[in-house]
Amino acid sequence: MTQINDLYPIRNTKFETNEGLVTIIYFEKRKSFIEKLFFKKLADKKIKVDLDETGSFVWLQCDGSLTLSEIAVKLGEHFGPEFEKPFERTDIFIKQLLRNKFITLYQKVEKN
Repeated sequence: MTQINDLYPIRNTKFETNEGLVTIIYFEKRKSFIEKLFFKKLADKKIKVDLDETGSFVWLQCDGSLTLSEIAVKLGEHFGPEFEKPFERTDIFIKQLLRNKFITLYQKVEKN
């Protein structure tokens, strides 16, 4: 059984960086039948989410090469010993990203 900390996060949406901070960009899709039928010319609504320094660091690590545990360790190392509870903070932030479908978690399967 795989623990969540052993999974690999991968970003599902576009983003921009500005001076080391990340802005997540996604489009809110029209869902109702009426909107689709009568308002075809209206574009999907573009939404931007600005991340702080901690969130930006974690987001940039979500490329599928590190597990959540490894990201938490790197977070603690990057911000130093005064940074409190890197595992807990990573867990909370990752759950927010998952809830908003900004990332997907994968398990790597080794071939024999």
